[in-house]
Amino acid sequence: MRFVIYLFLTLFISNTLFAQTAMDTIVVDYAFWGNNYFIDGKEFSRGHIDFILEGYDFSKDLVKTSNNQKYWGYGTLSVGVLLTGVCLYNVWESYENYGEPPTKSSFYIKSALAIGLNFAAIIYFSKSKKSFSKAIKAYNKSLNADSGSNEFKINIDFNRITFTYSM
Repeated sequence: MRFVIYLFLTLFISNTLFAQTAMDTIVVDYAFWGNNYFIDGKEFSRGHIDFILEGYDFSKDLVKTSNNQKYWGYGTLSVGVLLTGVCLYNVWESYENYGEPPTKSSFYIKSALAIGLNFAAIIYFSKSKKSFSKAIKAYNKSLNADSGSNEFKINIDFNRITFTYSM
């Protein structure tokens, strides 16, 4: 009888622990300016979620790729904004001194380069968000696969009680 009680308690506690990990899934509230990340209803920063995801082999590379793309996006955007400012200064200077728009071909090359760099930065940022979302989905999928495959059932019939534990 003691063995049955110990077995029941062991299975019940292990089932409770496995159910606990299923509740630790990361929920993302997508927003325009930035996403909010929740675990069990508590909001966490992206840096904290990065730290959690880097602890797993299947999501570590995706998080690293996401961070690299984000930093490349910041660098590309800063150079693009700098070139945009230079082009606007050239337009202002040309109107102040000559009263007409700039006619140098270097101005048009700088303008096209500034626009291209700004669009490249947008592409880097969107790729960064996609790879970070893939890392979160991989993390959530691994939690669901681990917790969903372990089941503990108690069936009470008229003349017997059945304990079922499956992995």
